[in-house]
Amino acid sequence: MNEFLQFYGANQISPVSQNLDDLELHFGRRIGLYRTLGLAASLFEGRDILEVAPGSGHNSIVTATFKARCYDLVEPNPTGFERMVGLFKEYKLCSDSVRFFNTRLDNFPEKKTYDIVICEGLIPGLGDQGVFLRQLAGKVRKGGILVVTCADAVSVFFESLRRYLARLLVHRLVDASGTRDGDLQAVRVLLPAFQPHLNALSGMSRPAEDWIWDNLLNPAAASLAASHEFSVERCLNVFGEEFYFYGSSPVFMSNWSWYKNLPLDPRDYNKAFADSFASQRHNFLHHDELSLSDGAASEPLYRFCRAFSLELEQRIPENWAAITSGTIGKDLAHVRSVHTITRQCGLRQSEAAIAEFLALFDGGRIPDAQTIGEMTAFRGAFGRGQQYLSLVRA
Repeated sequence: MNEFLQFYGANQISPVSQNLDDLELHFGRRIGLYRTLGLAASLFEGRDILEVAPGSGHNSIVTATFKARCYDLVEPNPTGFERMVGLFKEYKLCSDSVRFFNTRLDNFPEKKTYDIVICEGLIPGLGDQGVFLRQLAGKVRKGGILVVTCADAVSVFFESLRRYLARLLVHRLVDASGTRDGDLQAVRVLLPAFQPHLNALSGMSRPAEDWIWDNLLNPAAASLAASHEFSVERCLNVFGEEFYFYGSSPVFMSNWSWYKNLPLDPRDYNKAFADSFASQRHNFLHHDELSLSDGAASEPLYRFCRAFSLELEQRIPENWAAITSGTIGKDLAHVRSVHTITRQCGLRQSEAAIAEFLALFDGGRIPDAQTIGEMTAFRGAFGRGQQYLSLVRA
C-alpha cells in the first residue's frame, strides 16, 4: 500500500514541483545528475524509456528532449498526472513517442521491457516494497539500466528532527486532525518555522509549501526512515543477484580494481560498493560535511537514528496532545546518543546543530515557531536526503 499516494489523493496535491524560472539551470542540474550516473544524454536517443512515478513531470521535461524512441510515463496520482500532461503541453513536448499512463505500475498495460527505467522518490516509504521491486526489475531488459533513489534513517535524520518539531507545533490546532482544512492550517503554522531553514539550503528548488506537505504533514513520511526505508545497502541486497552497480549521486566509491580482476558475479561485484557505503554511512548525515573517521561509528549512528525514527513513526496523532516535558526527555535519548557519536566522529557541524536542537527543550520548554525559525547551526543542517543509484541488468 502506498500511503504517500493515499495522502496526495486525499488532499488533491502533488507536492513535488520544481522552480522552472531558470530553465537552463534546471536542465543543467538534471543532465549533470544523469552524467554522474553514467547516463549521457546520447544514451537515451533512439531507446525505450520508462519512468515510474514522475510526479508533476518537472524533471521529465528534461528527459523528453533526449529523442527517445519511446518514453512512457506512469503516474498514479491524478493531480500529478494532470499537471504533468499540462506541463508537457506548455513546453510543446507532446509527441507520438511520449505516452502518459494514469495508473500504478502493477496495472500498467505495456508488457515490453525497456532500455532505461527510472523510478525516483517513490521506493523509500513504500509499504509492499518486495512486490513492487520485482515488478520494476522486470521492466528492465538485459543490459538495460535501472535508476532508483534510496534514503535511510541517517540521510534524513535532520528531517526527522524537523518532523518532531512540526508535530509539537501543530498538535494543538483545533482542526489538525488529518483533514485537508486542518493540514492547510498546519502549513500556515509551519511556514514561519521552516521557511528560514529551506532558505539556508543552497540549490533548494522546491516550494516551501510542497516540502512541508511532503516531509512534515504526510503521515507516511516518517516510515521512509523507519519501517519502510530503502537504503543503498538494501538496494544492493535486493537487486544484487541480477544487477551490477553502475553509478551513484553522490559518488561515495572509487574502485581501484584492475578490470581483469573484477568479479563476474553481480553480488561479488557489488560487495565493494556495499562495503564502501557501510563504512561511510556517517557522511550521509549532513549535506555539507565529511569526516575521515574509519567508519566504526557508522553502525551505532544508524542504529540510534533509526530508533528515534521508529518512535516518531509509531506515535499515533492522539498521543501528541498529551505530550509532556518528561515524555520529550525520553524521546530525545536517542538524539543525545547521536550527538555523542557526531562528536566522536569529528562531525562538527552536525554536533553543533544537534546541540542547538536539544537546547530548545532546556528547562522543560516546548519551542514556538519563531524560536525554531531563528535557529542558526540547525537552520542549515540537512542530510544527504535521497541518493541516486544506477544499476545495469546482468
